[in-house]
Amino acid sequence: MASKDNTDLVYPIFIKWNFDECCFDEDKNNDLYLNDGELKLKTNRFLLPGFPVTYYLTLDFKKFDDKEPDISVKLHCYCDYNDIEIEADIMFTLKPNYGGPEVSQTQYTFDEDNTEIVCYEKAEWKHYTALNLYIIAKGTFTVKGLHLNPISIKVPKVKKQMFTDENGKNFTIIAEGQEIKVHKSILLQISPVFANMFESNWKESVEQKIEFKNLSFKLAKIAIDSFYGIKYWRFLDKIEYIQLFQFADQYDITSLKNAVKNSIILTPKNVVEYTNLVAENKCDELIRHCIDYLILCSQFSLEIKDVDKITDTVKIQIADRMFSSPVQKKNIENENTCKNECNIR
Repeated sequence: MASKDNTDLVYPIFIKWNFDECCFDEDKNNDLYLNDGELKLKTNRFLLPGFPVTYYLTLDFKKFDDKEPDISVKLHCYCDYNDIEIEADIMFTLKPNYGGPEVSQTQYTFDEDNTEIVCYEKAEWKHYTALNLYIIAKGTFTVKGLHLNPISIKVPKVKKQMFTDENGKNFTIIAEGQEIKVHKSILLQISPVFANMFESNWKESVEQKIEFKNLSFKLAKIAIDSFYGIKYWRFLDKIEYIQLFQFADQYDITSLKNAVKNSIILTPKNVVEYTNLVAENKCDELIRHCIDYLILCSQFSLEIKDVDKITDTVKIQIADRMFSSPVQKKNIENENTCKNECNIR
């Protein structure tokens, strides 16, 4: 049975947004204001450590008159994976130019349809001079419903249309004694190895067929379908991901290698198992991919499951990788502090 690795993952998030004292001064920043007197600002975009989630703050400021500006601060969150929910538990702090900070607690669930939450909103905001003003969003994102990312290659529409053209499929792939028909032109475009084979009149080119001896029919079908832009949405075993990557590497199919790599969802809970497995199968590019993730987890002090089970072979490679690119502990609060320079969004 395929390994789903679908346990919830908890990541710390942090943004500190410092404002300079003239940020909201329309006289000094008139060119940044929209025609209706509105100012739209945003922070840098930040990523969860080793996970494709982007988050950032935006501030909408509208100056109706000198006494009653309107302000709204929102936290935005986007994930590259499908069908993912992210439960946010955020402490939001606004430190005005005088008096104590205003603090509020916000809980919200982000998904594909809900990508922003208002953290602060006030119709009468008297602190817009921004002297010593800062905003902090601090808390956790809990990633839920983490299953898989499909094996997918982006192709032109015409290639997808060719998939149903059975009569035009003029080359045969054999795996485990079963045949898969494919357009020779598809193979020629996807792989320089196949291109060289066809141009050099190899035996396979003359016979119009080739046998994949080290690839299962299931994986061969997934690979060929992906060349037409057909996505594979089901789970694979860890070893199957590795075997499919090795096939793509053997035939120098960069797009399939990237598709497999992107489909493997590394987490602090499965990275050791993946790393040991790819090392055992001598898949060098995936070894570097996994080790880089291990180093990233270490940088942000994320708890790694079964870290004591890392093999001696992998430990040597981790040491080599760290020696070439020294690792320093990262503090998310230092990394994610930005000063507003009134960038329009």
